[in-house]
Amino acid sequence: MYMSAPVFADGAVCGLSNKRKGQFVALDAPSHVLFLTNAGDLVIAKRNASAFAEERRIEIAAGETWAVPAFVPGGMVVRDAQGLSRLAWK
Repeated sequence: MYMSAPVFADGAVCGLSNKRKGQFVALDAPSHVLFLTNAGDLVIAKRNASAFAEERRIEIAAGETWAVPAFVPGGMVVRDAQGLSRLAWK
């Protein structure tokens, strides 16, 4: 998502990408949602409309994380106050 907050509608996450000066994109919503906190914690939560259901919390950065993580094949790239890290899924 580029310079905007995504929205959830009709089973998809919709927003703007940085391609072509704001191309609309839509992604199928998974059964889990990932959140990256400003403190560098990756929160894995089960999608649940009635209550927030955190399943796991992992510290992935030592510094503050303000940038949106980039998901790449096999993992994700995270930028924190100290630099850039690539994390691989197990």
